[in-house]
Amino acid sequence: MKSIIKSVVVGSLVMVPSVVFAQATFKTSNFAEFVDSVITLIDTKLVPLVVALTLLVFIWGVFKFINKADEEKAREEGRKFMFWGVIGFFVMVSIWGLLKFLEGTFGFTNIKPTIPTLKS
Repeated sequence: MKSIIKSVVVGSLVMVPSVVFAQATFKTSNFAEFVDSVITLIDTKLVPLVVALTLLVFIWGVFKFINKADEEKAREEGRKFMFWGVIGFFVMVSIWGLLKFLEGTFGFTNIKPTIPTLKS
């Protein structure tokens, strides 16, 4: 468990430059630009991070399964990590595929929320 925490801490430290340089992304003059910046940040930083964490969980499970092949408890724990890694990949790919299907079916492109504004 401690090694998982260490991995998360190291992964977080690797993301520090992205967070620091994200300040330039959030220089906005109105709320619509802020929302666009948040959507861009999610698309470019958060989604790849979640995919990387899912891959890390799966690889950790494979490592535990192979490294402790003689211990039944460790193999079972590795099997659980692999199972949840595969489930995570399945959910991400399914959502991505569903969104692409809906975009193609209904002709949606560059869907952005409409933000109400006050005319002065």
